[in-house]
Formats: sequence, structure tokens, C-alpha cells
Amino acid sequence: MSDIDRVLELGGDPSERGDPDVRLHTLGLVLLLHSCVETWFWTLDLERFALGVTLLAGSYTACLAVGLSPRYRRLALGSAATVALVQVLWTFPFVANHTFLRALALGSLAFVGLDSLRDRRLAHAALGWMAVVVLFYTGFQKLAYGTYFQGQYLGCMASLTDRFGRVFEWVVPAAEFTRLKGIGEPVPGAGPYAVHGPAFVVLSNLVYIAEIGLAFALLLPRTRRAAVWATLGLIFFIQLGAREVFFGLLFCNLILVLHPRDVNRKLLPLTAGLYLLALLLKLSGWGGTLS
Repeated sequence: MSDIDRVLELGGDPSERGDPDVRLHTLGLVLLLHSCVETWFWTLDLERFALGVTLLAGSYTACLAVGLSPRYRRLALGSAATVALVQVLWTFPFVANHTFLRALALGSLAFVGLDSLRDRRLAHAALGWMAVVVLFYTGFQKLAYGTYFQGQYLGCMASLTDRFGRVFEWVVPAAEFTRLKGIGEPVPGAGPYAVHGPAFVVLSNLVYIAEIGLAFALLLPRTRRAAVWATLGLIFFIQLGAREVFFGLLFCNLILVLHPRDVNRKLLPLTAGLYLLALLLKLSGWGGTLS
């Protein structure tokens, strides 16, 4: 087996050599919808009108409208990838990590030659590799920084934000939780944020262990299906506190690329409904904690 064939095995069942064309079209539509809704969120968050941000939102909306037709989806993806590049260059360095990920995914679908089966399989595998690399690096980064060993990072977030506090309050001793909430802003002399609670510390360390372990499990055909669903569960758990809805939805859809079956297409109505629900909540004033 050649090196390229080993690469192509990621994101598909090695016993199958199906055409991922439909899967790529589905993911492309999700990325267009994601770009549109996320940028309108940004627009609605602004305290005053900003022409540049509004133009970005309008551009992504136009790309989505064009991309609703499978015949013009490649054109829409190319346009959206160009807009995403402009967005990254315009907002750098104040740009979210998942915006880079979205731009790379759009570029992979728009500018990689998809005229042959081999090219389509390569683009599909590349998207799967993106998900694995991001998952591994998020865990490795936590390990390298060491701020999860004693729960320091999560303790700080529980101290500063109610959303993390509500999630972790049940695993932190009451006296310790009261101490954390009383620390306030992380200024010199504040702290320590290290948590004296065995259950919380174990949970904190399990985060990076799960991220690194699942990244490797996603590489192996025998464990890939289970690892896909376990990773989705991990993302859901993390989002209970983080509430980074757009990162969560984007990464869930990229992780589903790794499933041997076309799960993304089956879940497309649910995915579209979640994006529209998020937008409606934002318009109604209930989406202030979503990002």
C-alpha cells in the first residue's frame, strides 16, 4: 500500500472505495451556513453599525444563497473561501482559531481539484486529518502548559464566569468553590487557582487525556466509529461550560467526516435547525451567552 493510500484511508472504511462527492457537497453547504450565521452573530454583537462586518455578513449570505444549488456550490465555496481569507487578513491577529479552521476547510473544498475520484477522496481525507490534528493539538497544548494538572485553568474560569461555575460546582467542595469565586480577576497576588478537590482535579486531567487519546483512536479503523461518537460527547461536555457554539458546531461536523458512513447528510436538517435556532435566539435577545 502506498503512502497516499494510507492517507486516503482516514475518513473512510478501508474495505470500501466509495465516492465522497455527496459528502463533500453536504459539508460544503454546512460550512456556507456556518459562515453566514456566525458572521451575522458578530454583526449583531456590535454596539454600533460597522460597514466592514456587515459587508462580510452580506457576502457570506450571498455565497450561501448561491450554494443552495448543487450546480453552483463549487463557485459559492470558492467565493466564501476568498471572503474568509479577507476576513483573516483584515482581523489578524484578533481572529478566532476556528476561523482559521473554517477558512482551511472552505479552501480544501473550493480549490482542491475534485474532478477525479482520487482527488475527491484526497480532499475528504484532508478534512479528516484537519480534525485529528486539531483534536490532538488541543490536548497536547494543555499538557505542555500544565494548567490542567491541578485544575488551575478550569478553576480560574469557574472563578470568573458563572457558566463554568455552574458546570463544575457539583465536583468542587463547597468551601473551595466559595474561595474560588472570591478571588476575582487574575491580578498579581490573586489565587491560587489550583483546586483542592480530587474529583475536580481528575476531571481536569481527563480533558487532555481524552483529547490526545481520541485523536489516536480516530486514526485506527477498528476504533474510529466509537471514537467519533466519543469525541462528539467530549465536545458536548466541554461546550456546557465554554459555550463556544460556533467552534462546537464546526468541529462536530468535521469530526463526522471521519465516520465511515455519511452521517453529516442524515443530520443536515438537525444541523441547519441548530444554526437557525441560534440565530433566532440571538435576534430575540436570548443568545448573548453564545459565541
